[in-house]
Amino acid sequence: MIATLASCVICGLPFEARTTYGLCPLCISKDRLREFDRVESAKRVADRAKLPNTLTLVQWLSVLSDFNGRCAYCLYHTSALIEMVSTLHGLTYENVVPCCRGCHEHKLHGWDMAVQRVVAYLSGERDGTITFMQEDEAAVE
Repeated sequence: MIATLASCVICGLPFEARTTYGLCPLCISKDRLREFDRVESAKRVADRAKLPNTLTLVQWLSVLSDFNGRCAYCLYHTSALIEMVSTLHGLTYENVVPCCRGCHEHKLHGWDMAVQRVVAYLSGERDGTITFMQEDEAAVE
């Protein structure tokens, strides 16, 4: 395998690159490699959708660090995805947050229903029970 001289994307130090990750031996870790792959995958998706795509690994690690590796929505579960807050703004530093799979699914398929349930709970009498609407009741409304 041929090694080429490269600069680390995190610390900027030159090193002999043997992979395409762009991380020097001091900065490379299993977690950073996973996030590198996550960013590259999100970039491919943004490219296919013809969305703006300027997010770098360092920017994503900064955003992830701001939330301590947790989901930006629930602040409980570990991040699993790069979530674009608005698809119009694309994959940019100003438009991405970490998201867990559960919140991602809620956002895609029923976040409004969850918000309505929370608002109803907060505005009602709190007797320790939560009323869940059945699917057929939701269809009637």
